[in-house]
Amino acid sequence: MSGPASFVRLAATALAAFASTACVSVVDNKNEPATETSGNEIIPEYGTTPGRKCSTTGLDRFRGQRATQAIGQAIVERSKAASLRWIRPSDAITMDFRTDRINVSLDAASKIASMRCG
Repeated sequence: MSGPASFVRLAATALAAFASTACVSVVDNKNEPATETSGNEIIPEYGTTPGRKCSTTGLDRFRGQRATQAIGQAIVERSKAASLRWIRPSDAITMDFRTDRINVSLDAASKIASMRCG
C-alpha cells in the first residue's frame, strides 16, 4: 500500500520512535564541566569554567583604550574570565550566556566602548 495512508503510518512510526528516545540524555563532551546530582547523574554546566566567573569590577580604566592583545590579557586577568570576546560594531554575535566570558564592545576606531560578562 502506498500513498498518503502509508506516509502517515511511516511518520507516526518515526514519531513514536523519536518520542521514546527523547528522554535519554548522553553526556559525551569531555570539555564541559559537570556536576553530580543526587541521583549520581552527570549534567554538564554549559558556559562555566571551574574557578572562573567573570566580574566587571575594576574594568572602567580600560574604556577608551585601543584594543590590543596586551589590553585583552589584562582585561581577562582583572575580570577573572576564562575567555574574551571582542565585539566590533558590525559583528553578529551569539546570544548564549557564559558566566566565564567577558564581552568587550569596540567602537569604529577599535577603542573599548563597554564591557559586560556573558
